[in-house]
Amino acid sequence: MGNLFRLLFSSLSIDTQDLVIVDTAAGVEHFGRSLDGCCDHVLCVADPSYESLMMVRKVDALAREAGLGVSVVLNRVTPEIESEIEAALEGLKIIGELPDSRSVFLNNLKGRALDPGMAEIMPICDTIEKLCF
Repeated sequence: MGNLFRLLFSSLSIDTQDLVIVDTAAGVEHFGRSLDGCCDHVLCVADPSYESLMMVRKVDALAREAGLGVSVVLNRVTPEIESEIEAALEGLKIIGELPDSRSVFLNNLKGRALDPGMAEIMPICDTIEKLCF
């Protein structure tokens, strides 16, 4: 898989104002394949589970070793757990939160994309753009 990613990235014609976001499987195996050399920044999506929060911490450590910036989007956040998640990820750059929403859940279940009109989406996109340019 690492060679496939490198081949794909090397064949892209990217201008200075272009932004490429690659959605990969959660985990740290990408660092073992040296894919960190193919990117400038790592964006993690943290679900409200112990495993997800620990994976974000591990990715953060590996990315920093590789000299990469790291940002986090919190996913499925409710008011009751927001402070717990933020405390677990203290010191990391949290750039936005997506709510635990029945409509988001149903769209995901049906394979539909997030509603681009969702109020939380644009601030996250704006922050990603600022991080990259």
